[in-house]
Amino acid sequence: LRARGRRQKQAVGVVAALRDRLLAACGDDLRGLRDGVLISVGYDTLCRRSELVALRVEDIEPLADGDASILIRRSKTDQAGEGRLGYLSEKSMEVIQRWLEAVGIRSGPLLRAVHGLTVDQRGLHPYAVNRTLKALARKAGVDTATTRRLSGHSMRVGAALDMVENGIDLVPIMHAGGWKSPGMVLRYTQQIDLAKSGMATLHAVRKYAS
Repeated sequence: LRARGRRQKQAVGVVAALRDRLLAACGDDLRGLRDGVLISVGYDTLCRRSELVALRVEDIEPLADGDASILIRRSKTDQAGEGRLGYLSEKSMEVIQRWLEAVGIRSGPLLRAVHGLTVDQRGLHPYAVNRTLKALARKAGVDTATTRRLSGHSMRVGAALDMVENGIDLVPIMHAGGWKSPGMVLRYTQQIDLAKSGMATLHAVRKYAS
């Protein structure tokens, strides 16, 4: 580690603008409806890919204003299985309802493999999250460099970036993503933080003054 360093390349974030492009690329067939759920729910809940494919229909609890909560049963940092609640926006609930009505699912895995007009009973494989993101990005005309850096963490990263950009404090961001410590959130958002750093602010002030 001393010789090579331990810093890893970070996945590109699926921020709201990119999320909307990916959603627009989803078709109206069963696979497209499923992919829309994957993108919208993945962004809202900040789920890791393993958490995302483990979500279950019966764990969705509607709230008063058209939005909902969903139980995220287990995560990498929750080995005891206590779970946490993720937030689902009204938009996500609309996408979910279209998918559930089309396939007649009332319980079990929310995200499933689609083979033409056939839907698996088992949940989607975690690796399928990466493949789906990249396929939708290519369909949406996203540049090759960005598409190559998309991964199962991209929606998690993008949602965190959007929250920081909109002035949301660290604690609510940690709560939304199930982080136990601020280190990873700070790493995800360091490019934004750098633009707001003391030195960046100093140069901006000097540029404005001149």
